[in-house]
Amino acid sequence: MRTAFLVTAMTLYFLAIARIPISLAVSAYFVGPIVAVALSVLFLKETFTRWKLLSLVLGFVGSLIVLQPSGDIEIGLIMAFGAGLFFALYLIATRQASQNSDPIKTLAFQCMLGTVLLSPQAAFTFELPQLDVLWLFAGLGIISAIAHLMTILAFRLADASTLSPLVYLELVGSAAIGFVIFSEIPTLSTIAGAALIIISGLVLLRKPTAQ
Repeated sequence: MRTAFLVTAMTLYFLAIARIPISLAVSAYFVGPIVAVALSVLFLKETFTRWKLLSLVLGFVGSLIVLQPSGDIEIGLIMAFGAGLFFALYLIATRQASQNSDPIKTLAFQCMLGTVLLSPQAAFTFELPQLDVLWLFAGLGIISAIAHLMTILAFRLADASTLSPLVYLELVGSAAIGFVIFSEIPTLSTIAGAALIIISGLVLLRKPTAQ
């Protein structure tokens, strides 16, 4: 289930960034940690502190600013939002798996099963990549493996509701990459919403155990 959640989240996210700016996609995607905090309290019986509540509220308001539900919502935005929901389920499943299995075995199983689940997509959409971009694919695989291994190790040591909002810090890097490499300039609403989302993550970084 953990791998299926991740594969679904990744697929929706890749489809989303092909249609909308990276900064907008990431901002919508980050509804995931908000949902993960709520699910961790409901299903993992983790403690719900006032700092976690504040983080949830700030993240939720920030997401609403980015999504602008009163306006026209692009299909790419919906895909990014769906990716965030499945990512939340992945975080909860990771917390469960990290308590009962070896991190390396967990990562290896994730990669093997992920390959099986993604093979049908690859069979219908595969194109031979150009030689000059092969290093990007290799780098993506290496960085992804390291990141997932560190995620598994982190969830062995801390609650899902504490770690989930820290994913918001990725927003800074994504926005910077979108601007520097793709010349994507975030709108004021995206910047304002992203700022609230980042603050919601920093709240738990500052007070991880306070009640």
